[in-house]
Amino acid sequence: MMVKNQFDYEFHTIILAAGRGSRMNHILHGRPKCLLQIANRPMIQYSLELLQRHHIQEAFIIVLDNEEHQIKNAVTALGLDIQLRFVTIPHAGDYATADSLRAIQKQEKLTKDILLVSCDLVADIDLEQFIQLYRLRNASFLCAFSSQCYPKENLMPAIKLADNCKEFDYIGLDGNDSNRLVFFEPDVMFTTDSIPLKRSILECCPYFQLRTDLIDSHIYLFRNWILDYLQHETGIRSIKFDLLPSLVRKQFRRQNSDRSTESSRPYENDEQSKKSKRFIDFIQIPELETYMADINLNQIDNENHEKKSKSSLINCVALIIDTGHLVRVNNLLGFCQANRFLIDQKSISNNSLINHNSKLGEKTMLKRTVIGNNCKIGDQCHLTNCIIQDNATIENGCQLINSVICSDVYLEGNVVLENCIVGPRYRVGEKSHYRNESLIQEMLDLI
Repeated sequence: MMVKNQFDYEFHTIILAAGRGSRMNHILHGRPKCLLQIANRPMIQYSLELLQRHHIQEAFIIVLDNEEHQIKNAVTALGLDIQLRFVTIPHAGDYATADSLRAIQKQEKLTKDILLVSCDLVADIDLEQFIQLYRLRNASFLCAFSSQCYPKENLMPAIKLADNCKEFDYIGLDGNDSNRLVFFEPDVMFTTDSIPLKRSILECCPYFQLRTDLIDSHIYLFRNWILDYLQHETGIRSIKFDLLPSLVRKQFRRQNSDRSTESSRPYENDEQSKKSKRFIDFIQIPELETYMADINLNQIDNENHEKKSKSSLINCVALIIDTGHLVRVNNLLGFCQANRFLIDQKSISNNSLINHNSKLGEKTMLKRTVIGNNCKIGDQCHLTNCIIQDNATIENGCQLINSVICSDVYLEGNVVLENCIVGPRYRVGEKSHYRNESLIQEMLDLI
């Protein structure tokens, strides 16, 4: 009999696995993004094992309806001790992350706070520390950022595609409280070198650190009432690009906490009340938390208690992770980083990983290379820093450096590739030499 742990009683865990992988179409080969092989294991396995290591035994998983059967079979085959409840969204629809949460709330009527995890996360972090910070800080919204930097030699192949993978977020942390998130905007929000700051932010937090070296993990913990707010504010499409920046800004707006009895009533059966609801009407803070917060404020700083008690009812908190590992596999660069990082952690010959169904020829040398299922590598081949997907054939004498070879690729003899990506089912002719190229066969989908 499965016994729930404290996390399962306190939170609903949701795994987002409905992403289409639009920035990785050239390596997906039609498979669901969450089943993309990372170091010869399906990507979603890493998120599930992260939850299992922290004894989380129940989770919802959001998938596209046309991928449910395939993902369910793949997850079942892993044999993990975690009970998953699949929630589907239409594959023909345009669902962003906030839209997915609306869908699950409509179907399941979730009543607990939400632990949200992305399926494209390859991480070894302490979720218990994450959850404890959420409790201690009475956070409305908690996110995790990684401060890790990856080696410069982990370059992306086909360098011409690299411009599409440059991402960073503007993250502001209180100079007197490194866990307080006071500014958050994704880089796509800005098209100039200047960054607009509200006066209200500077009045409440005159000193803060603005950082661009942190990676958003897409692990979020937030209050259940935010789901109700999302149902009302249908213009919010993305958790990262819409909801989180909005919540961070709302911390510094003066809120009127004297809510009338009428405005606090449920609005589901009153359309007029629904339309007139203010943001503050959605906030639900248990009386015990309010009482404890007042005690903490008095203990910390009696002089500023009055000022702080009048501040926003929103509390956005960030955990900066500087131990373990964390890689987001949301583009080709992340895919390469995750594979190389994982094989570097293994105590294996030449730091290479070879699926047991694949065959290597004589005098073939590998270094930091992943070889997938049912691959055939000829004699006297040299592969360095490469990722070889399933069913690839590489004939004698090929030399590959820092390249990705996708499924069902055929490389004829004595091919030389450096910093290249070869798309699915592509055939490279004998003695071909390519550098910094993307060799992708254009395919026409006939309906």
